[in-house]
Amino acid sequence: MKTIRTLLSLTLLLFAISFSINGQTKDWAKFSRYAEKNTTQAGKVDVVFMGDSNTEIWYRDHPAFFDNNNFAARGISGQTTAEMLCRFRPDVIELAPKIVVFCGGTNDVAQNLGYISVENIMDNIESMYQLAKHNKIDFIIISIHPSAGFSWRKDMDPVPMIQECNARLQEFAKANKIPFIDSYSKFADESYAFPKPYSYDGVHFTSYGFTFLEDMVIEVLAKELKKKKGDFYKSPSEQPAVL
Repeated sequence: MKTIRTLLSLTLLLFAISFSINGQTKDWAKFSRYAEKNTTQAGKVDVVFMGDSNTEIWYRDHPAFFDNNNFAARGISGQTTAEMLCRFRPDVIELAPKIVVFCGGTNDVAQNLGYISVENIMDNIESMYQLAKHNKIDFIIISIHPSAGFSWRKDMDPVPMIQECNARLQEFAKANKIPFIDSYSKFADESYAFPKPYSYDGVHFTSYGFTFLEDMVIEVLAKELKKKKGDFYKSPSEQPAVL
């Protein structure tokens, strides 16, 4: 654990230095985003969802799913696994949940912070898993959701990298006996896109789409928390008339 802490501290230091130029600093990983909420939820939640915009939107659209089930959402739009790793301690470990559900990776594929290999993406996720394991927090992985293109990276075909990442994630989950929720296979169409009515833009879930993801998550959490599926609050499902 000392080695993990040392590496994480060095990572934080290097990023802080890189964003400190001419006396100007930036909250590059958005540590402040949930700082106030963390003080009120520490030790009081069963599950933390660590992710990016889809997790953030999930809470915005279905707050009762989280609040009524004693879950905490820690999603930040645009974030990569490197940023999630660096805020993993304040946004997950210090909340002392029983389980963390990891649901990120899309922005790594989109190269939001520049080039990153599949190997390095996996390193970041494995580091989060190791930190969780050491702190007796169970780990669950949701696959990277499907997408055939990004509006902010129109020059990129993300399909091959998403598929490679998901294959690696599934292998890692199997090797470490980690529950794996395959949202990619559930939602991808024949062209590997994220179709309507589950997604409104080919990347982000609609409120309707989230109800299906909740079914998949509840299925796994019921086993992990030794509860019945009926014990969980489930968001009502209503298909949108027009998208």
